[in-house]
Amino acid sequence: MSVVVGVAFACLTGSSVRLFLPTLSQPLNREFSARGTVLNQIMRPHFRCLLLFAFLCISTFSSAFPQEEKEESGKDKTLSWFATGPTKADFRAQNSDLALTMNGMHNEITFWQDRGFDGGLLDGLHLLSLSFQGEGTDSSGNDHVVEYRNLSFAYSLGYDLRLGLAHLQPYAAFGLGMDYHNATHTSASGKITPYEEKSEWGYQFYYGLNLILEVSGKLWLGYAINYFTDSLKIQYHDIKATITPRQSQTLMLVWNWERLHIETIDPNAAFFRF
Repeated sequence: MSVVVGVAFACLTGSSVRLFLPTLSQPLNREFSARGTVLNQIMRPHFRCLLLFAFLCISTFSSAFPQEEKEESGKDKTLSWFATGPTKADFRAQNSDLALTMNGMHNEITFWQDRGFDGGLLDGLHLLSLSFQGEGTDSSGNDHVVEYRNLSFAYSLGYDLRLGLAHLQPYAAFGLGMDYHNATHTSASGKITPYEEKSEWGYQFYYGLNLILEVSGKLWLGYAINYFTDSLKIQYHDIKATITPRQSQTLMLVWNWERLHIETIDPNAAFFRF
């Protein structure tokens, strides 16, 4: 398991940078010195703390699995997966008639999900990325373009109900991470005013249902529907608004870490049962 954790963390900080490049490549706040290291010029301090916190959590959980128990039971009920799919959010201004439907993407990496033997309680650790964009015009003819992203590490609890080769998993999860949002305001006269991206600590509480099918020994497929309950308040120009993610539907590519057992051949048995 520790090897898996190391590979996952390496992908997060190395080869998967392209996936989250818009988040990692934002300009630094003015208070940083020009003498900062290259790493300081790429990542904000609070985001580095978030990565460090996640690494410590992953290391702690991965070291908590006794290898002796796995060898005695002969089973390892751990799953990992990558999930992606469309999502939507609502943007509603509090001091204007402006209301937008923001379309976006839900991307998720599940480092591990551990299940009880023959189904039962489950828990997992996830990296969640939500991104939204919406555009609309208010009653005064002003055009608004709003972007919002959330990047969080989430911990989930749920129950695995096994139905033959299918797994039905109701769950709830809590994520802690960063919110990023920016907007562009275009007046009716054509004046364009872009507003600098802002970032702040944020959290996501969500719940949903996973349906996972054992299509082969190691590689499984799944579908998930997820519902989000939290909202973010933002302000730009003369607009005070709330962004509320609604739901997402994702397809899951699942890897099963359970060891497959090969039946032994009895050397004393006749080859053609003669």
